[in-house]
Amino acid sequence: MKPDEELEAQQIHDHLALYLQDLDHPMGTELAMPIEAAGETWSEKLSNVCSDIEDLNPRTLSTAEVLETYYKVGSLLFEKGWGDEARRELAE
Repeated sequence: MKPDEELEAQQIHDHLALYLQDLDHPMGTELAMPIEAAGETWSEKLSNVCSDIEDLNPRTLSTAEVLETYYKVGSLLFEKGWGDEARRELAE
């Protein structure tokens, strides 16, 4: 394993407990590791994150960066309580 890959793997491993904690408590009052998406409104934040996902290139980004982008989607859905309105807007 290359040194960069080892560092990346260690970063993911270090944060894994936080990710699992969030998954175990999806309807809690706050995320263990909130990651803020760019934008003024919730809809603008969602649009920016979706654009980021469309532009993802796993060949140029670390695994941690790719996972963080998807984690932002979960954070935004969490803000809306994983409700139908949020899911509909995500599907658009």
